[in-house]
Amino acid sequence: LTAAAALEEGVVGLKEEIRDTGKWYYPDIVEGTARWGYNCWNRAGHGKVDVREAITVSCNYFFYEMGYRLGIDRLSDWAARFGFGEPTGIEIGDAGGILASREEREERGGVWYGGDTVMAAIGQSDNLFTPLQLAVYTATLANNGTRNKATFMKRIVSSDYQELLAENTPKVLSKLEMKETGTVILVGDGIARVYGLRECMASELLEFEDGSMGLAQNLEDETVSVALLSNQNQIHEGSEVKCTGRVLSVPVG
Repeated sequence: LTAAAALEEGVVGLKEEIRDTGKWYYPDIVEGTARWGYNCWNRAGHGKVDVREAITVSCNYFFYEMGYRLGIDRLSDWAARFGFGEPTGIEIGDAGGILASREEREERGGVWYGGDTVMAAIGQSDNLFTPLQLAVYTATLANNGTRNKATFMKRIVSSDYQELLAENTPKVLSKLEMKETGTVILVGDGIARVYGLRECMASELLEFEDGSMGLAQNLEDETVSVALLSNQNQIHEGSEVKCTGRVLSVPVG
């Protein structure tokens, strides 16, 4: 979520690399006070990572920096767009959880600090979500920004399975408009690599001449098959893409 928010808000580039040294230090230190910060789970650091690699290795340092750049207001706004902090709409009812934000903290008589934003960026701080909310978030990302109402029911049939009694039609709760064409598939690619799917995922981010983007899935004999991003542009035979300094031909399909 933090990666998607950072890309959409333009506080990080698709290929920008940040060096993880193992401990991130808060930049806005009050003069005369000690320097402080937070450790990455990998105390030795991950070295240079871009947003996709940061997702794959779960780099705390990278997302501390993203939280700092975004600020809590933009971060919590994007979390709310994905449905965090409100019920999912499941038939039996569910809790809305807690979405960390300046307003939520102040309603409880507290004060929001910069360090809280950094913790919220890695899912901690006051955040308290249900497993179902996390599932809805993941589905929203997979659905290219379309958030559906959670439901148990797909359809109801008669006891002999011969008659369809009722069928559920997905109810769209919201539709996120992604400005950055690389966001959905880049974040999804990073997540997929966590689960050992690296061999079937993209190795290169492609930049098309019309400004759209794609991912090279197979690179052989200077041809690639392309998974397009959220702009859904059609690729025609012989379309050219820029990939690691080379111009490649993109076959249909």
